[in-house]
Amino acid sequence: MKRLISLASIMVLIFALCVSVNAADARATTPNVTLTFSGNTAYCKARITSAGASIDAKMTLKQGSTVIASWSGSDTSALYLEGEHTVTKGSTYTLEVSGTANGKSFSATTSGKC
Repeated sequence: MKRLISLASIMVLIFALCVSVNAADARATTPNVTLTFSGNTAYCKARITSAGASIDAKMTLKQGSTVIASWSGSDTSALYLEGEHTVTKGSTYTLEVSGTANGKSFSATTSGKC
């Protein structure tokens, strides 16, 4: 009988720990960066979500190591940044987003060729 109670107690603790870990994952900062082209225009988008967090971010468009455009913003729980810039066909561009959510750093990058 004591073994059954001990086993049940252990199972409850394991379940509680799993629920805690899943709750922490749900609050993680999730940046999503999109770079698309149409003609000579680059369309830049970033979506950053972090439930209940104060979010500050900067989105930067680069050609090689040269910054050619940037956008920034701040919000709570979700931040959407959008911008467009004239680019050169045949060139490769990188879109980066970086910032903080409640003081914790995040970043994401994508690249594409016009």
